[in-house]
This record gives sequence, structure tokens and C-alpha cells, in this order.
Amino acid sequence: MLAKRTILLVFALFAVACGGRELAPSIWPPEDFSLVVEETREDGDRMHVIRRLQVDASGLVIYGTSSQPLVDAKTGASLPVLDRLAVYGLEPTSLRFLARKLDRLGIATMSPPTTAVSSGLGVAVTWEAFAQRRVLTSTGRPRGALGEVLALLAAHLPPGESFDTKMTRPVVPVLQGVPSPVTDAGGALAALGERLGERPEDAGLLLSSFALACRVGDRSEADRLLDRWQAVASAAAGSAGFAADTDKAVAARAEVFRRLLPR
Repeated sequence: MLAKRTILLVFALFAVACGGRELAPSIWPPEDFSLVVEETREDGDRMHVIRRLQVDASGLVIYGTSSQPLVDAKTGASLPVLDRLAVYGLEPTSLRFLARKLDRLGIATMSPPTTAVSSGLGVAVTWEAFAQRRVLTSTGRPRGALGEVLALLAAHLPPGESFDTKMTRPVVPVLQGVPSPVTDAGGALAALGERLGERPEDAGLLLSSFALACRVGDRSEADRLLDRWQAVASAAAGSAGFAADTDKAVAARAEVFRRLLPR
């Protein structure tokens, strides 16, 4: 069944890693390591997320693409529906390599490049580690150090997948045994549901699951997920850390999302 293929968690192997060896203690990755990459495409005066790559400190990777977002008719706000999904795990040496390489590229102190001529495509990288957070955005071809970062991240996509954004650095895939994305909104919802069972406070997973529940027409589940998202986001609003939303802003976003609920 497609759903089973979607929720399958396999271990990806870094090309030069040797399996079966116990790793020595290391600070890589730090416990708060998190990475989210979103690729966007312009559609008139709207901007849609078409691809998302997420990696956490356990090595869990969630990769999805969205071809038909949910769009609020009143505001034009767009919410991606990641109905083409792959979920996999990075082998520990691969995860260490990724976290250390990002650090060595200077992502902690990197500044967004000067905006290039827009090609209709953009990318945003959100990185967290060692109690630091960096958000890097770019339009057109990514240049300089950000180009190196994106080439590194593109190498960790499932085989055959790539960013639509043209790379300025060579991309050398480093993974084996990774499942291809499966187009199945119901299976994707089930896959994210399993992840939410492990990380019930993950606002990003809650919102992605909400969008999928809307797509499959499950009003009660969408209502439940949106209520849960609002509670989690409100609890984080104004707290210590990186929360940018205020409680008022969370409520305003929730109002927009409620208009996306299936009838």
C-alpha cells in the first residue's frame, strides 16, 4: 500500500561511512540541532512553498513537495500541502557530517546574500544549533557561502530529487537506500501522524498535518490539529528562545487557517 511505503523509515548511508561501528562521543549534532529548507515559487503576487526539507537532531528527515497549496481567498495566504512525501533517517556518521559541515561553512554567522534578479524561485534556510538560530533567504541563483550550503543540502535529498533553484555549486548525492517520495495525501497524513506521536509539540508538523487533513476532507481531524497548533504556538509566543509570534499574531493566523477548513 502507498501509505505503508510513505511511512517507512529507513536508514540512509553517507557515501563514505562504515556501518556497524560504534561512534565515539561527539558534540555533533547538538541536542537542539534543527534544519528546515523551504523552496518557494512566485505566482503573480502570491508566494507558494513547493518543497520542504526538514532534519532534526535524531537524524529524522521529512522531505515533501506541494503542487497544489491551500490558498485563502480573502488574504491570498498560501499553505503548502505536502502530499508527495518521503520519510527517512540519516545514518549517524552522515548526520554528524552534515551538522559539522554546516558549521564549518559558517552558517552561524552567515548573512543573506544581496538579492539577485528574481527567477520566480526563492529559498529559505532556517538553522538552529547551540542555542543559536539563523534564517537565510535568497532569490534567483544562491551565491557565495549560501550556494555551498544549498549544494550540501541538495546532496541529502532522495535520489532523483533536486531543488528547482539552479545551483551555483556542484551537487554530489551522498545517500543510499532512501525511499522515493510517494504521492498519497492520506499516506502522508498517516506518516506525519506517527511523527507527531513522538513529537506532539512540533508546531510545523501540526500545521503540515492540518493542511493534509484539509486536502483529504477530514474536517474533524483538521479542526483538532488546528486547535492543537494554536495551543502549541500560543504557548511558545513571547517565551524565551526564538519564538517570533505574539499570541495575537497566532490567533490571527489561526483565523486565516480556519477559512481553509473543508466544508
